Amino acid sequence: TADAMDFGSPAGAVLLANSTSGVVTLRPYTSGLAVTLGDTSATGLGITGSGAGLASAGWLVIGDTATPSVNLGGNFNAGSTTLELHATGDITTSVGAKLSATRLAAYAGGGITLDGDNALGGIAAGATDTRGVVAGGDIAITSTAASFAIGASVTGSNVTLLADDVAITARVSAPGGHLTLAPYSGGVAITLGADGAGTLALNGSEIALLGDSAAPTATFTLGSATAGAITQKGNADFRDSSTFNNDRVSALELLSGGA
Repeated sequence: TADAMDFGSPAGAVLLANSTSGVVTLRPYTSGLAVTLGDTSATGLGITGSGAGLASAGWLVIGDTATPSVNLGGNFNAGSTTLELHATGDITTSVGAKLSATRLAAYAGGGITLDGDNALGGIAAGATDTRGVVAGGDIAITSTAASFAIGASVTGSNVTLLADDVAITARVSAPGGHLTLAPYSGGVAITLGADGAGTLALNGSEIALLGDSAAPTATFTLGSATAGAITQKGNADFRDSSTFNNDRVSALELLSGGA
């Protein structure tokens, strides 16, 4: 614990713990301080670290139940770890700031906006929470990785995920709200109902994890005005046959700028 932490730009990780089960926790010494990543000049706890990445551990936990907000104020490389962020309010990104982490877990009472050109490998469970990304408000996450692995649940008022491909093995939902999934790069084609190399592809098993019939997502938008062509190659079922009120998604919207 401290109210400012500057780890410089090391050639290797400087915070070490067991690579699968170890937890490194960084939080303010003074309770109630906001956290800024990538910038120590901001008010509150500033944490910097770049180079090869800050931590080699199962989890790098930043913030706690007394942390009002977390802002990505500059480039920040968490390293080979699950970066776990906590805020009672919002998790935000300053213009031009980029986040790098093998995996991400984030929990906010407000919104979560990590919409820079982030190098994120995917979403994973936290050290003490089986969920992945949970917000009381909206969620917007962008990843430049070739494939973005969603291995733990994502839930927010409205959810926007941008990635050139996804591997979904956990539920993604926006109860009563809007869920958007679109390529990060312009011109990337979309495959619906099957796997498809070189495309943003959703197979049947992945589609079954979009929305939740217990609290349906109002609208699911797949694609964008800059996405490539959308091709359906298999069944795309957004309803659960096992329940009476069985819509996981109430409305489907397909957007493409391709032919």
